[in-house]
Amino acid sequence: MGKTTLRQVIRSVDERNAVPASAVLQRCGCWRALLDHALGALGVVDRAVLSGRVGLSRPKETLAALAKALDRSRERVRQIEGRAARRLRAASGWAPALRQRLESLLDEPVVVMDELAARDAFFQIDEADRSAFEFFVRALLGIPVFVVAMRGRTFLSYWDQAELDHRCHEIAGAARALRYPLRRARLPRTLAARLGWPPDYAALFVRLFAGDWSCQGDRVLGYGAGAPSVPFQNGAIQIRLRSMLPGP
Repeated sequence: MGKTTLRQVIRSVDERNAVPASAVLQRCGCWRALLDHALGALGVVDRAVLSGRVGLSRPKETLAALAKALDRSRERVRQIEGRAARRLRAASGWAPALRQRLESLLDEPVVVMDELAARDAFFQIDEADRSAFEFFVRALLGIPVFVVAMRGRTFLSYWDQAELDHRCHEIAGAARALRYPLRRARLPRTLAARLGWPPDYAALFVRLFAGDWSCQGDRVLGYGAGAPSVPFQNGAIQIRLRSMLPGP
């Protein structure tokens, strides 16, 4: 009979004492409590560096600022950050189930966070939590989306803020250049042809900018910031955000 090492004994005790992932999700009533629970498993230095770099509990800090505060080199702080992130992911046994839960809600072309939270209150976020939620979704759940702001709303997007702003500028210019009137159902395809975009991408931005078009019945009469707001509800132009995302 082989000898039992101390490492095996510790691992056996840890496995017996481990709390099932489902119990952790049930005990933590929201994503922020779950993140705080996971952070509690880190050491003081790891937690301080990760919190500072990601902006989990305060504004994001530079490597230089953290290095000075901790009396370490910037390279050492970078190493600690990587180590802390790896340890956090290793301790997140609940991540696969929660990823599936969140992905099941990404079935709209634009996932506005307030609307998402109305469907599942677990994912309610405050303005101050945007950076922390993006870290939670991207680093722990492995879903490659960004938390971005657009027209006073916060939502999940495949593009980061700079790319989203650029695309919005492009489609606004293309919309102004179109010849009106045209049928509402043709608007996404017409914009896609002018921009060289996939039709699904153009449909996404038609939904974002719906209030900027002046419409009457099934006809689009023009585009402009002062146009009356008429929601686009044609199911033919709806797409799934998930279909735009690369695989895990």
